[in-house]
Amino acid sequence: MHKLLVTSLGLLVIGCSSLDMSTLKCRNMQITNKTTLKQVQDMCLISSQSSRSSGLYEVQFRNDTTEKSVKCDFATNSPDAVVNGCR
Repeated sequence: MHKLLVTSLGLLVIGCSSLDMSTLKCRNMQITNKTTLKQVQDMCLISSQSSRSSGLYEVQFRNDTTEKSVKCDFATNSPDAVVNGCR
């Protein structure tokens, strides 16, 4: 029972920090796990870009569907790097 509770709590924490990718858009472009850094840079209203201590490249921009700020991570700052995840 204890392991089940810990697992459930872990899923709850992950659920709070994840983003529903189906609602993530810049202009008319849907952001998916195949979207490249160059596409995000060309289409999105970006507020910041930086390398993280984890080695990932983070881009913060406005989600045009919700008009809220989101952060997406890329493996590198290479234009052809694809989205690793968003929050």
